[in-house]
Amino acid sequence: MSMFGTEPLFADDLTEFAGQPLGLVIAETQRFANMVANRAVVGDFSKGMAEADHKIVSEIKLGSQYYFYMETQTALAIPDEDDCMVVYSSSQCPENVQIVIARCLGIPQNNVRVITRRVGGGFGGKALRSIPVSTACALAAYKLRRPVRVYLDRKTDMIMAGALKKYDWGALSFDIKVCKTNLPSSAGEPVEYTLPSIFDKLASSSSFVHRVEMIKQFNIINKWRKRGISRVPIVHQVTLRPTPGKVSVLSDGSIVVEVGGIELGQGLWTKVKQMTAFALGWLWSDGSHNLLEKVRVIQADTLSLIQGGFTAGSTTSESSCEAVRLSCNVLVERLLPLKKRLEEQMGSVSWDTLIQQASLEAVNLSSSTHWAPEFSSMNYLNYGVAISEVEIDLLTGATEILRTDIIYDCGQSLNPAVDLGQIEGAFVQGIGFFIHEEYLTSGEPPLLLASSIHCATREAIREARKEFASYGGFEGSSPTPFHLEVPATMPVVKELCGLDNVEKYLESLISSHSTGNGS
Repeated sequence: MSMFGTEPLFADDLTEFAGQPLGLVIAETQRFANMVANRAVVGDFSKGMAEADHKIVSEIKLGSQYYFYMETQTALAIPDEDDCMVVYSSSQCPENVQIVIARCLGIPQNNVRVITRRVGGGFGGKALRSIPVSTACALAAYKLRRPVRVYLDRKTDMIMAGALKKYDWGALSFDIKVCKTNLPSSAGEPVEYTLPSIFDKLASSSSFVHRVEMIKQFNIINKWRKRGISRVPIVHQVTLRPTPGKVSVLSDGSIVVEVGGIELGQGLWTKVKQMTAFALGWLWSDGSHNLLEKVRVIQADTLSLIQGGFTAGSTTSESSCEAVRLSCNVLVERLLPLKKRLEEQMGSVSWDTLIQQASLEAVNLSSSTHWAPEFSSMNYLNYGVAISEVEIDLLTGATEILRTDIIYDCGQSLNPAVDLGQIEGAFVQGIGFFIHEEYLTSGEPPLLLASSIHCATREAIREARKEFASYGGFEGSSPTPFHLEVPATMPVVKELCGLDNVEKYLESLISSHSTGNGS
């Protein structure tokens, strides 16, 4: 498997899993890579550059990244009877852990049981990176015939997970044609394309135009503090993936739910519990029965619920809920005729009574579903807008966030409180990305809205540089173009505002005073 004529690390290991979910991902990556490789050099590149009216020169830095989940990579492997292995893995994709362990130990997959109760933070770092840790743990337990636990300290975890450099591209050339169209590309149906409406709605609700004028006045009368405001939209594509779900009702009326999605702290279990209670509650059209307290979501188990897939991409909670909803619909269809018969005999029927009678009559009280989206509806575009206002201190370079307004279209929210927490949390994480912490690659939709903080900071710096130039800064009468790095830390902001701005200001005052006396 090659990309741009080079071999990726671990290629021999990865390609053996063709036909499995991981293999499908790799196959799609390879297909895209081949497509790019075939189009990497188009036409006469040198001639095109020589004859170009405009040339854009830029530098892209792709360094290492660390996800910084609270819990580091960890696994516990316990040998079981009949040459089997039970592995407790902190993983976003237990199924792939099972596949790799089975191949490493040379045993069938049904001899490997991977259990994931929950994960102490992931951000993608517990997806593929959890596999070698769990596999090494299982191998040691298999050889020693005794339980083995692996828990990486933070330094080891950062060394192992932080440096991701798969390919040596060597020389690479692209011939890119930028086209301007009269319609937005791939915007979806008009009813789904909400970006223009939320863009204008947020500007109105936040008094954006009025605040722009107020900031102009503030910057005129304040010499050592400047404000900036920015409005930034985002478009982020998310992909729905097939997800299994299983709902079982026990004889006492308690409910057990299994899903392929892993609880990472994103509220997946909360949404699944609510969906289960809501869907089974349709047995009572008046909404008189609240079953939420009867629902328990249990850990992911690769031998109990197969084809679990992986938890990533901001869509697994909703996919899991849809699988659970379909399973509940099957149970409702089975129970509804019995409920109607009991109501004719005894009037109102409680949930516990209904389930007791269903157990006596051997009604199947367990339903499994493997929900798969239609191919045409697997990809969706998410839209969001943020307006942020900041104030910078020209003397220290400190940036203060004064206000941020956000509208994020996540569709029909299954739990607004959970989704609001996710949006706000990701935005705060993005603040660190853009002005505090030196991450070198980016993340998912709400995080990117924090770029409005960066853009607002740039506008404030622009105003500061205009004033700095007015009293002799930048060795000229006008400010030079500037580039604001990410993250826009205090030293970066201070340098762009002028390291000697106080000195230049005092010199201009002295010069002006001397000129006044001389006249």
